[in-house]
Amino acid sequence: MVWLVAFGTPCVAQQASAGTPMIAALPAHPVTETTLRRYFETCHFDVRNREALEVQLEAQRLKLPAWYPKEIWDEIGEAIEEIDVTGVALPVYQKFLSEEAAQNAVLLFVTPEGQAMVKKVYDRAIQQETSGDSAAEARRKALAAVKSEEDAKIHVMLNSMTPAEHRAIETFLRSPEWKQLNAHSGQMTQEFAAVYVAKQQQVADEITQRHKDDFQKAVRDYRLSHPGEGGTAEK
Repeated sequence: MVWLVAFGTPCVAQQASAGTPMIAALPAHPVTETTLRRYFETCHFDVRNREALEVQLEAQRLKLPAWYPKEIWDEIGEAIEEIDVTGVALPVYQKFLSEEAAQNAVLLFVTPEGQAMVKKVYDRAIQQETSGDSAAEARRKALAAVKSEEDAKIHVMLNSMTPAEHRAIETFLRSPEWKQLNAHSGQMTQEFAAVYVAKQQQVADEITQRHKDDFQKAVRDYRLSHPGEGGTAEK
């Protein structure tokens, strides 16, 4: 199975060309896990990523063989959705993003202009599709509730910003670090996508292996009830 990552580098507006050189040096003070989580939250990354995963998982479900046990597929989908994306992303982001830059990025993206930038990036990145079943609808409503909570936090952050923090945003947008972050966003996206897809595949493989006997039984039962159609269990 192939597990497609939904988004690579949230909140970075520009994408680098394929010829972008490797980053010259690691940040002296890489972004911390706490700040990266806040950064992703400000960008609504987890919610948007889950929305995209819903679309992708449904598309792959429709391609499954008829004998494939639904409960196993649901288990795989739920496990993939529960992956700690920030934990997976942290080693990659620490190669490119300093703690100071990440904190300034959070300040930038809580502003109305920053939120508009986030929406533009995500609207371009994902096609709005729905599966139409009640379970998916319930999950969408749950994600909408989470996003509403994030919006409330963003408003609190925005309202509590000081003039000095507003000046810090303006300075950050003119800084070499912001330019470098945009210049290397393509590379960061590719590296994050690679580790995220690998983690998804690992999760799926572990569940598949655990249910190996169930797959064999599902194939046997299907052959008995559908003579002549056959079926091949995953190994």
